[in-house]
Amino acid sequence: MDIEVEVESFELEFKETLLVIRAVLPNHLEINPILEQMIRERGDQMSHETNAKCDMTDWAMFMPPFDQICNFSIAVAMKYSPKEFAPIIHECWGLVYREDQLTVAHDHWPAIWSFCYYINVPDDGAPIIFPDADFTFQPKNGTMVIFPGHVKHSVPPHKSKADRVAVAGNIHQLCYPSGTEVLA
Repeated sequence: MDIEVEVESFELEFKETLLVIRAVLPNHLEINPILEQMIRERGDQMSHETNAKCDMTDWAMFMPPFDQICNFSIAVAMKYSPKEFAPIIHECWGLVYREDQLTVAHDHWPAIWSFCYYINVPDDGAPIIFPDADFTFQPKNGTMVIFPGHVKHSVPPHKSKADRVAVAGNIHQLCYPSGTEVLA
């Protein structure tokens, strides 16, 4: 089907306030060593070819105890979302940053929310930076930061001799099968 559409595009700069959430996982002391071991055993699956220029697992880290991280992120996002939605996590991955490794600025659109959970971060570990808001978040073990998926973020070169270990993921809107009645 060939459709002719008249299109006019505009570049507009929007100034808006967006919610960034910090939450502490209650049982982090118990599960963090297990998460770190599993990430290190899985190893680098992406060969530093993604935005994360560090060791990164595959995108499907949903097994226990990663499922606890995913469920916690959904619970927090649901509590603080401005509107109700049906969440699903399509991607969850582990990261190990060694000295001088980084993540280039990027976003996770079309995710509604993105999260990063910090497993083992040295005191002098690299922060996560939100460049468009001129905001830097210094992570601590057991802490999760959740932010809108379209927000640009980065990690500067990690200058510590100790590794920075984290889990990241994206929360999307569950898509309903064709013909399913959805109540608004």
